[in-house]
Amino acid sequence: MKTMAARLKQQYPRENNGVRVVPYHEHLVSNARLGLLVLLGTVAFVSLIACAIQGLPISVLVVIKRSI
Repeated sequence: MKTMAARLKQQYPRENNGVRVVPYHEHLVSNARLGLLVLLGTVAFVSLIACAIQGLPISVLVVIKRSI
């Protein structure tokens, strides 16, 4: 990226004031990064709760089977 910025500055010295070359991924999600991380955490938490709820009846059945 630095090489590209240097070449552009060399080719267009007057027009190139404050131009910055950034990767496309950074440009795409830079403003939404915090929101995406919060969404990811929320989905992981809800999935964990769903797995715990689904696992509860199985553990209850194992305890009942052991007592018989």
